[in-house]
Amino acid sequence: MPKVRKKPCRICRRWFQPDARVGERQRACRKPECHLYQPFHPAVLRLIRTVCEAAHQHGKWVGVCGEMAADPLAVALFLGLGVDELSMDPRFIPTIKFAIRQTRRSEAVALTEELLALNNAPQIVSRLEPWSQQL
Repeated sequence: MPKVRKKPCRICRRWFQPDARVGERQRACRKPECHLYQPFHPAVLRLIRTVCEAAHQHGKWVGVCGEMAADPLAVALFLGLGVDELSMDPRFIPTIKFAIRQTRRSEAVALTEELLALNNAPQIVSRLEPWSQQL
């Protein structure tokens, strides 16, 4: 059987090793909790925006850490939402740093406003994927 490389789950965006029998056709990680992790859900994005606005009104910074901070798809969102700091595993820093340097803040704000008007996470991810391919 050919070796199948890791890829991100289309639902939760976590990296997984596809089943060798299914191969490249497998698009989701099949973990029972997979549907619970939806970092691009519109409600999550609106909550981050609300936190950023409230924190900045009081002179505080906002940081995001973990898997979402290390996701290249989320870079433009974080810039557009006003997140001040990202904390992640060191192996992701070069990729995220490159994505930040390639993104204009004005474009990120416009993209974020467009994404916040969408109704669900798959729509948001499908809109972000072409943007991330430009990096």
